[in-house]
Amino acid sequence: MFDDVMETFEAHDGEVDARASDEDGALATRIREREGDTTCSDLSRAVAIGIVLFAGACGPGVKRDLSNVPVGQVGFDDLCGLQNYYDTLAIKEATPPAVIDAADIERISGGNLARGGRARFAFETDFQLTTVKRLLEENWKDLPPALPHAKRIELNVTWSERAGLRRVANDSSPELVADGVAVTIPYHVCLSELLFGEKIYQQRRDLLGLAPRPMAHALSLGPEGATRADVAASDGGAAPSSPRPSATADAGPPPTATPSPGGAGPAGGK
Repeated sequence: MFDDVMETFEAHDGEVDARASDEDGALATRIREREGDTTCSDLSRAVAIGIVLFAGACGPGVKRDLSNVPVGQVGFDDLCGLQNYYDTLAIKEATPPAVIDAADIERISGGNLARGGRARFAFETDFQLTTVKRLLEENWKDLPPALPHAKRIELNVTWSERAGLRRVANDSSPELVADGVAVTIPYHVCLSELLFGEKIYQQRRDLLGLAPRPMAHALSLGPEGATRADVAASDGGAAPSSPRPSATADAGPPPTATPSPGGAGPAGGK
């Protein structure tokens, strides 16, 4: 009898152990599944972060850093190669990019009136596109591959005004749109020169006493074209009375006045 009871008890204990083992196994399985889910979730997050970082690393960056050059010196030395661009606009041989969207803001800051806003410029003509593409390729890297063949380029910037002069905000993230594809580009001083540099380049011309603006056919779209501008205005205008040496990207030395056909030279008399 005792043996029968012990066998029954041992059998009961075996069933309990088996059930416990099964429960432990199920619990262990659930733990492993949960750990697996966590691992997959962590892996997914890591992959997502990696994609973001990779995209950031492969996005446009600054190729030619002018951040250590005083802002005024950038324009005075024409480091962005835009004197010809503004000369061409000044003689009405080309049109500037159109402002297709804009918003101006005025506020009182420290007792002074501060102005700022945003503006979106569209480059569409051959002259405009050649200029903006050159500027972008010289000063930024890792630009969209389609940029060289783009038929329309837009620049969307935030600007601020000081002393009557607008500049792209240096803490902003300008947007470049090439044929409808948008990408953020880092700030670069040449953006301000391109979009808001008209007054600067006129002052530069006056201060340096540059030669008269060349004829339209002598203008080139690149900064090096100015060195070939050796033709004076069609009326034979004289050079400035006190010419100064011009910068490398300027129009070169004043041209020599040429006597008009059938008449006396500049120094001739009756």
